[in-house]
Amino acid sequence: MSEDIRKLQDEHENFGKLLDLLGSQLQRFHQGQRPNYELMQDIMYYMTQYSDHFHHPKEDLIFTKLLEHEASIQPVVEDLLAQHRTVVELGIKLYGEISAIVSEAILARTMVTEPCQGYIDGMRRHMSLEEERLFPLAATLLLEEDWAEINAVMTAGMAPLSGKVVEERSQTLLKEITEIAAYENT
Repeated sequence: MSEDIRKLQDEHENFGKLLDLLGSQLQRFHQGQRPNYELMQDIMYYMTQYSDHFHHPKEDLIFTKLLEHEASIQPVVEDLLAQHRTVVELGIKLYGEISAIVSEAILARTMVTEPCQGYIDGMRRHMSLEEERLFPLAATLLLEEDWAEINAVMTAGMAPLSGKVVEERSQTLLKEITEIAAYENT
């Protein structure tokens, strides 16, 4: 299996953990408790920055490259590309609503709970479809030169050092989120 696919799967695993944490905060709503809005904001910041700006664009390139090898997957690819756009929009909206609450705005409960649950469910379905349908194809059909081209495009789209800096910042933020969640559960 390609190292690139393995990294995407690892990222999906991390996203799953963050979605679990987001879901646990949502449960607090339903139990009449106060969620940790700052934790929710950090999670959505990570999801809207790293996932939307690095993870999904790389998948878009992979899926588009896959079409060159297997045209029959076009409907699945089109669906996943549309899902990426939808997830980005939902994530930005949810991040904005949670940030407003952190800034002490008063919002109706449903303005957070419904988009939050929709985001969690949508991301889970989306990742599952990618892992079941396209990751295995990418691992078997894409050639070394395909991966080199995909990675070159990703690198060229970043400002010098930003890829490494953003990745390091993302890993630090992920670690901080995990530590906060672990502390809350003790």
